[in-house]
Amino acid sequence: MAATISQTTGKSEAEANQMIDNLERSAQQAKETGAQAANTTGATFIALAISMFLGAVAAALGSLAATAPRFAPPYRGAGERAGARAEAGTYASR
Repeated sequence: MAATISQTTGKSEAEANQMIDNLERSAQQAKETGAQAANTTGATFIALAISMFLGAVAAALGSLAATAPRFAPPYRGAGERAGARAEAGTYASR
């Protein structure tokens, strides 16, 4: 390979070998940098997924708290009509 490079470029075989070594070194560095970027991206997306899940839980709990009744409405028994006076001692008479 070095011979082909030296013939094509007009450089000596030693220079061609040096070019090959430099290219191999650069390729290895690019591979390592790509692996680091992939690991960082993966960790970021895992953290993002966890934070989105926690946000969904917080939103659900907030909506439940916002729509929960402040007090229980009075119970109306089978014999009571709407608007009828409640008997003493029931929730509505307090």
